[in-house]
Amino acid sequence: EVVRSTIGTVIAEAKRDGRKVLIVEDGGYLVPLVHREFANDLAVFQGAVEQTTKGIAEDKELIPLAFPVANVADTRIKRDLEAPAVAQAVCENIRSLLFNVSSVDGDRALVVGFGTIGRALATHLQLQAVRVKIADPRPWRRAIATREGFEVGGRDIRPLVRGEHGLIVIGATGRTSIGLSEILALEHQTVLVSASSD
Repeated sequence: EVVRSTIGTVIAEAKRDGRKVLIVEDGGYLVPLVHREFANDLAVFQGAVEQTTKGIAEDKELIPLAFPVANVADTRIKRDLEAPAVAQAVCENIRSLLFNVSSVDGDRALVVGFGTIGRALATHLQLQAVRVKIADPRPWRRAIATREGFEVGGRDIRPLVRGEHGLIVIGATGRTSIGLSEILALEHQTVLVSASSD
């Protein structure tokens, strides 16, 4: 409600002053909201900048967009510089949070999603001597993961988690990475980690 109210205020000020609004966004929240709930005021918006893969996917569902959206998520600088930093931060958080948990084997992980962040995570974990499995529905991403030496599965993670007690499962899809049927297939003492926007 606060976001809706703020957008309404910004639109009113822009109309009053004759200015245009530029949305700088991280996660695909505002552009869809503006299109759904402020459809009569779309001319006020100059455009948007989106920095996440999730946000770009959300925006693509709105096609045609009423204004341009600059896709920062797929830029080379974000991929090459940010992804390794995110991977390192996620791995450090896992280690610090699980340091005293004796039931978790820190040497085995399943990364769900082999996009920019998932690939960087898998590589970082592999360099730390962690045995990494990959799940991704896209055949070309699975082919890359296989070429890079990972055990790979498709959309269904259940074959990859069977018999894996104390596994660390990291969602890196930018969306909900696993559902109820996958959660029910997990073995005891599995740890779930999100490296996604949601």
